[in-house]
Amino acid sequence: MRNRELTEDGLACVVCGLDYTSPRGDGRPAGARRTGRRDRCAGVRVCCVLRRGPTPAARARRAVPGVPPTDLELERSVPSARRRVMRVVVYLRVSTNGQAEHGFGLDVQDAQVREWAMAHGHDVVRVCRDEAVSGAADAVDRPGLACAMGAVPADADAVVVARLDRLARTLTVQEAILAAIWRDGGAVYSVDQGEVKQDDPDDPFRTAMRQMAGVFAQLDRALIVKRLRDGRKAKTAAGGHGVGAYPFGHSKDGPVEREQGVLDRVRVLRAAGTSWSRVADDLNGRVSFRPRTADRWTAATAAHLGRKASIA
Repeated sequence: MRNRELTEDGLACVVCGLDYTSPRGDGRPAGARRTGRRDRCAGVRVCCVLRRGPTPAARARRAVPGVPPTDLELERSVPSARRRVMRVVVYLRVSTNGQAEHGFGLDVQDAQVREWAMAHGHDVVRVCRDEAVSGAADAVDRPGLACAMGAVPADADAVVVARLDRLARTLTVQEAILAAIWRDGGAVYSVDQGEVKQDDPDDPFRTAMRQMAGVFAQLDRALIVKRLRDGRKAKTAAGGHGVGAYPFGHSKDGPVEREQGVLDRVRVLRAAGTSWSRVADDLNGRVSFRPRTADRWTAATAAHLGRKASIA
């Protein structure tokens, strides 16, 4: 089975990419000799080191007729010794805190991009992050993106993202960012698509497909925004609280007894002329009067509660 696999896949030089066929039927060309785990070709090229696995020619034979290989597949078919080693800056972005914790988070994107860089032999020189930042925002409103773009070309040759929609969620912003990076002599790569190539007057489909991806990213964002807006409207129409969290002392089920007790205590203390600092100390001394999310009350949080509840 092992020889059969070698015979079907063929051998290719990892240095020059030369594809060999075996006249001996054992997966090795004539004159090749075993050197550890590799076969060194002694009869065709002295410099060639052969590797097992599907060669570019073998992959082409197995490809679906009429479907050309993608840029990423072509790049992977190039032997590693002939690939250009680049310095890359990684850009990571999530739109919401919830996405950062439970969705396509920063750690997931970082792992994908680093795996891609390792597979292609590139050096990660910097990682720039934007957490809870919209993809519709311009570069000046995204410190992480400004960090990534500023690294090109002095410190990095390219910007790498897990997906193109991490770069931008609107077509105009996407094209502006790409144009700025290209103008500085840099390149842009995405893990799922490979290099995002510049416009070519002889290939208008290249521009059209890139911009189409941007259009659908923008559409997806617009649909998400509409769905959330419709949900808030429906919640408000049903008598619920449509936007943000319920005010302190209330929940979707009505008044919260514990929090109402806190408000009553604050009213009594403030009516007696107690400062907000002393109010916070008093609340912290009562186990049942702890804040909704924090561990302790402070003068600032107590004063903020008073303003929201109209307590002078």
